Amino acid sequence: MMDFKSGGAFRPLVAQFFPNAQVIDTINIALPKPPLKEIFLKDKYLQDGLSSKEISAMTFSSRTTITRHLKKHKISLHTKTRRVNGSHVYGFRKFQGKSIEMKKEQDIIKIIRAYKEQGYSYQRIADLLNEKKIQTKRAAGIWYPKVVRQILLRVSSMEESNLQCTATVCVKN
Repeated sequence: MMDFKSGGAFRPLVAQFFPNAQVIDTINIALPKPPLKEIFLKDKYLQDGLSSKEISAMTFSSRTTITRHLKKHKISLHTKTRRVNGSHVYGFRKFQGKSIEMKKEQDIIKIIRAYKEQGYSYQRIADLLNEKKIQTKRAAGIWYPKVVRQILLRVSSMEESNLQCTATVCVKN
């Protein structure tokens, strides 16, 4: 038995709250990290389509460590998808590591574009979407002019960069 008065790493903190406490035994817990071998990374990253973030959570490693090992084993990294506020862009969802078009959201984008072509302002478009109770990306949100503008800018930039979307996946020509 170790008396906190005689020393120890936690003596000041524990002694403050429990002046008569004694340490009976200590346990050190260390989770073993699985080796980041090439076959494991190829299986998880390429075959299963997991992201570096998902693999890092599985292996108790940092994301940068996973990326470093992917580069070390010459495994080509996934192209980054553009994110807005931490989620996938409006009109798309991530499914098994790929960008999938969301039909309802794509239809709403067409409505937004039609309003803009008729000369409506971003504010007026947002008001119309709210009046018609058209759901935002988060379903309970409110349409704002800035969001309408960002959606239209993204759509036009996708067209300019020759990014064509099929029924399931976006592919650059």
